[in-house]
Amino acid sequence: MARLDYIDTYQHKLWIHLLDNLPSGYTISNTVNTDLDITKRMTPPYLQQSTVEVERSNSSAGGGTSRTTFIHTISVYVNKDDRQQKLAMPATVQQLVGAFENKWINGLYLLEASPEKVGDEPNTNLYRYDINVNGYFEGN
Repeated sequence: MARLDYIDTYQHKLWIHLLDNLPSGYTISNTVNTDLDITKRMTPPYLQQSTVEVERSNSSAGGGTSRTTFIHTISVYVNKDDRQQKLAMPATVQQLVGAFENKWINGLYLLEASPEKVGDEPNTNLYRYDINVNGYFEGN
């Protein structure tokens, strides 16, 4: 990627990759912040993504190329009172890990995808599981 191209492209690539690899039983309407519809109240089950840049550093002599590392998190929310949704959660997490772990997506190198049980969300009817994907990309 060219200098600063990452600002408006790498998160889009991660979103598209999720939409192309939705787990069984999920549709685009089960994803938060897809920017394809008006803002709406989400009802479980649904998916939410977020990305945090960890570090940007030179990766070549003279500073001609930089490497940016990031953590991309996909949160799976289900209704904690719905037994079927909670039973389907492990399969959903496994499909998402398989879709994101050790992949190369248009210049993004996705490394390990670590599932983490968060559990009950306080003061809600939601139960949550996160998949944290470590990755990086390089540019000049």
